[in-house]
Amino acid sequence: MATFEPALAKTLKNEGGFYHDPKTGEVAYKGITLWLLRGLHWSGTNPQVKGTPATPEEVEIVKGLSDKDIAHLYSSQFWYQQQLNALSQDVAEKVFDLCVNTGNSQGGKLLQRAVNRLIWPEAIDEDGKIGPRTTNKANSVDQAVLLERIRQEAKVFYAKLVEQKPVLIGNLKGWYRRVDT
Repeated sequence: MATFEPALAKTLKNEGGFYHDPKTGEVAYKGITLWLLRGLHWSGTNPQVKGTPATPEEVEIVKGLSDKDIAHLYSSQFWYQQQLNALSQDVAEKVFDLCVNTGNSQGGKLLQRAVNRLIWPEAIDEDGKIGPRTTNKANSVDQAVLLERIRQEAKVFYAKLVEQKPVLIGNLKGWYRRVDT
């Protein structure tokens, strides 16, 4: 069984401090986005559709998140929601970081796709929801091999993302570096 604190420490090393892009409306602090907070109806945020520019008050709310708030959001919205504690530590840490960077569903799909490559033809659904079937199959294979396969699947995902959205090419090297940590 994996524990949350080491995973959080690793992911926070990958996440930056405060970020605000007025053109896109993106606001984040230590990887927690305004869009996540809006979706949770976090106190003081305006739960409008994604992409609506941040108000000055919302920018301050994101800036003002405490370390306790951040840890709570990461544990409740990513770690426990995806049942990552049921995986081995190394695999859970990698999948957690991918969930944070790509979203829960995509991070879950990357794990499921990696597992499927190793257990074919006993495939599991690639629905992005990590539950008992996914964790049981993930835990039944060699963990070092699975971890490497997850990294390969993540790199393929990021390459396809850049192919679809060439404006993101500047992020690719950093994403690959993050996958390899």
